[in-house]
Amino acid sequence: MKLPAEINITEQIVGEGFAAETNFIPTGAKVWLINEMIKAGSRSIQVSNFGNPKLMPQFRDCDEVYRQIGHPEGVTFQAPVLNMRALDRVIELRKSGYGPHTVEFLIATTDAFNKVNLGKTTAEQWKVFEPMVDKARDAGLKIMGGIGGIFSCLATGDKLPPEVAMEFAGRWTSIGVDKLTHAEGGLKGEPAPNTVYDYFSRMLDKYPDPNFHNLHLHDTYRWGVSCYIAAMQAGVIIFETCLGGLQGGPEPVLVDRVPVMPIDVRTPLDVQGAPRMGLIPTEDFVSICDAMGIKTGLDVDKVLNIGRTLEMIVGRKLLSTRLNW
Repeated sequence: MKLPAEINITEQIVGEGFAAETNFIPTGAKVWLINEMIKAGSRSIQVSNFGNPKLMPQFRDCDEVYRQIGHPEGVTFQAPVLNMRALDRVIELRKSGYGPHTVEFLIATTDAFNKVNLGKTTAEQWKVFEPMVDKARDAGLKIMGGIGGIFSCLATGDKLPPEVAMEFAGRWTSIGVDKLTHAEGGLKGEPAPNTVYDYFSRMLDKYPDPNFHNLHLHDTYRWGVSCYIAAMQAGVIIFETCLGGLQGGPEPVLVDRVPVMPIDVRTPLDVQGAPRMGLIPTEDFVSICDAMGIKTGLDVDKVLNIGRTLEMIVGRKLLSTRLNW
């Protein structure tokens, strides 16, 4: 089996991981999780979200979280940014000495999801992002160009041929991003490992630098780790995971009486009986990499202990198989 000797993992618990939590997670808990993951060896962490705090109240403490975590040496913070106003917030925060090093601009592969997620067609969203890339670069930020729905429409679940994502990769490359994020939400399941392997075999054939590619999958049917191993076999070395497999389900939920994630697609049930489309659990992926001799830089025991504390923070058992073994 062809596998890399070492990979990189971006932790997403304090970003997308908390996006659908019904209760507001205290700022102190978010800061604790970030600091503990750094102690466990994490060198890349998604932190919060610069979206409108009235629409995303879970992240109303975004600026304060960044102020409290500072800039630990050797650690990269990244954040999703979907419009110019959010980018302006990032730039202003960085002027005060805080904030992310990398911003991610995510565009979906279909009009259907771009309209749901951003209220714009795909063509309209490209027009938003193109000047943002120039502005972010001028501000000294690294830029990730995200492709949302590399295998299917994230609104309908309809399957897409790989040529669609290849076209988006070409568009981002021509604009001049530092890295591509290949994302699939798995609203009606998720790709099988062979599908992931075939996709990245083609993608890396066209864009062979493994440091140019970042993979972000959800774990709807609990075979996400297998898909990551298949991606490794194709040459991928950068992955995104989340402690406890958090990220919630696609049903509308309320945070401080504000509805978030208004997508109504039925998916498998989690241990509480709610539909789930969570991210791939960090505990599971780090553990299996350790068992296979693949270096992640993360201390497995420390990661598991953080996961157990996370269960107390959110008040329920989480979906990591390794955490609950």
